[in-house]
Amino acid sequence: MLNKINIFLRNDQKINSNNLKIYLLFIFILSFLVRLYDLNYEGYWFDELFTFYVSDPNISFYESYIRIIDTENNNFYQFILKIFFLIFGYNDFNGRLFVVITGSLIPVVSTIIYYNHISKNKIEILLVSSFLIINYFLIVQSQELRAGSFLCLIALININHFLKFDDFNYEKDNKFYINLFFINILSLLISIFSLIFIFSQILTYIYFRKKNSFLFVIFLSIIIFVLINIEQIVSQYNIFKYGDIYVRDIEYEKNFFLIYYFQYYFGSIIISFFYLFIFFLSVFKKVKYKKYNFVNVYIFATVIISYIIPIIFNELVKPILQAKYIIYVVPLIIIFIISNSFKNGGLITKYSILFIFFLTILNSSYQIFISDKNNKPMYKILFEKLNLKNEIIYVNAKLDNFHDKLLINYLNNMKYSKKNNLQFKLYNNNKFKENIYFFCNDDFFKEKEKFKVVESFKGNKFQLCLTKTLF
Repeated sequence: MLNKINIFLRNDQKINSNNLKIYLLFIFILSFLVRLYDLNYEGYWFDELFTFYVSDPNISFYESYIRIIDTENNNFYQFILKIFFLIFGYNDFNGRLFVVITGSLIPVVSTIIYYNHISKNKIEILLVSSFLIINYFLIVQSQELRAGSFLCLIALININHFLKFDDFNYEKDNKFYINLFFINILSLLISIFSLIFIFSQILTYIYFRKKNSFLFVIFLSIIIFVLINIEQIVSQYNIFKYGDIYVRDIEYEKNFFLIYYFQYYFGSIIISFFYLFIFFLSVFKKVKYKKYNFVNVYIFATVIISYIIPIIFNELVKPILQAKYIIYVVPLIIIFIISNSFKNGGLITKYSILFIFFLTILNSSYQIFISDKNNKPMYKILFEKLNLKNEIIYVNAKLDNFHDKLLINYLNNMKYSKKNNLQFKLYNNNKFKENIYFFCNDDFFKEKEKFKVVESFKGNKFQLCLTKTLF
């Protein structure tokens, strides 16, 4: 048995282009099915309500843009989502379905990057795609209506195109620079954090001393982005400078990387330690033996700069970083580990990576199928318990007016609400002559003697209840 595994690990058989297409389709289907599981079990959290609100297909694109300026830091993603809603319908399930589709493409594009720029080895390609399919952080981000997964997908497309620059034929091709220009603009329109991997492209270019045309295209992309987004940039700057923005602060602890990044990206402190150790072991070997190429330098630069720039900004200005803002480092770290430690490593190293893969499967399986999922409001479960149909439900979320508006927009456009003809309206101390259902995020109203709790649901970070008048 052990001999068969050794032979399997040493297998140098390559995958051809025709078989690759079939395999990519298989990767997408498997990724899609994994991410589709329990897709809408939890309701939207408040940051998802923002995205759902600004992507409303019932308003004009200009009105969506005005809403984006007031609430979001990117716009292209919301416009694409808005078009998806126009075609397939505006409800909570379709919103997350869109993210599942984009998230399922992440392992596909990562596999293409590995095949085109690193190796066509079957085992290595299988490992890269498998690690990304079962990565729990990517699965979670593929079930959340935010731009994280979409940013990761576009970043990988951008990176795949940039890595063609190492090919002499592409270096002389003007179409390459035109495509690079538009892909960079697209990346920046999705997230300002795209500047990080674009900056890494500049450093890699300087290191290998390539053509001057490249720098011109990069800087032109950034200038055009600033010009077409100047209003939103100013608005976001004012919100950032004068507003109260919640971002997890970065604390300088000995286990900083483990806690704030790798633990989120790879599931647990123990598993994350193995990823972190093998990643830096791969870097050490590359530096020691000076066996680094264009692809290795770019991936390493992107990963390191993605950490360093936000940390410096945090120290000099204010905290800006959350793990999902640099989500694209997850596939890059996995690609780097497989292309260096597994590809060039001995049997012990290869067995170690298989062991990490096994731990990752166990962790992801536990998180998906066993652990409780009650970190977000479970509106649907609450309404299903009472089998509510054809009801007007008044909302007393005790939030500010804007957040009340976001919540009511979401509740009225839930797939369950539309199917069962539930209407949600804002409660403004109305007087009623009949029994009326109320929905709130707290246990009771201030006038609790007039109401009774008919159903409630408590999660880790929220509490919902339905009450009814006693008139």
